[in-house]
Amino acid sequence: MSQALNSIHPKLAQYVPFADALAETLGASCEIAIHEFSHPESSVVYLAGNVVGRQIGSPITEPLQLQLQLYGDNVPNIYNFTRRLKDGRNTKCSNIFIRDEQGKVIGCFCINYDLSLIEAMKKFTEEWLPHEDKTENVSEEKYGGISHILEQIISDTLSRYSKPVSLMQKEDKLKIVEALDEKGVFLIKGAVDDVANAIGVSRYSVYNYLDEIRAAKK
Repeated sequence: MSQALNSIHPKLAQYVPFADALAETLGASCEIAIHEFSHPESSVVYLAGNVVGRQIGSPITEPLQLQLQLYGDNVPNIYNFTRRLKDGRNTKCSNIFIRDEQGKVIGCFCINYDLSLIEAMKKFTEEWLPHEDKTENVSEEKYGGISHILEQIISDTLSRYSKPVSLMQKEDKLKIVEALDEKGVFLIKGAVDDVANAIGVSRYSVYNYLDEIRAAKK
């Protein structure tokens, strides 16, 4: 699947041959997606392979959007992380951010590899070969995606404060909740509970903080 190269940013178009080469080399389990961030509502401008089920013109993914909100043009590349898809398949992924001559992030080269076949082979081998220790079951918590990015954002925000959480006053925690709210963290399902645990308050306190912060901005 492809798009006319003259409609893609020239800097991003340079990565198209690499996308095709990787998809051809790694086979049907591999998908390469090139995103262009100038239009996030339809950021996928090139696809080689089909694993996730996206198409050209699909919007930016939530993990990518959160990374950009957190780091801006200083966003680091992320290699070899795992992500569980909605249909239960596990994928191994890497995100390489592409910058223009001024250092501004303009897009991303995303590698997604479907682990279904490898996991099936692993299960078959474990069932047929003798072994003493049972292999630990893979749990959803070990996989990245939104939960991993959310944890990263909360941790990064807390690290900007010199006080440990145990010594923080309400004013400190209000500032942390406000910073997280500005990053869009509370749009993510389950974020209130994660933030409450991180700053040592109840989920109801976090809701009260949000009401207080948002009321002050009106």
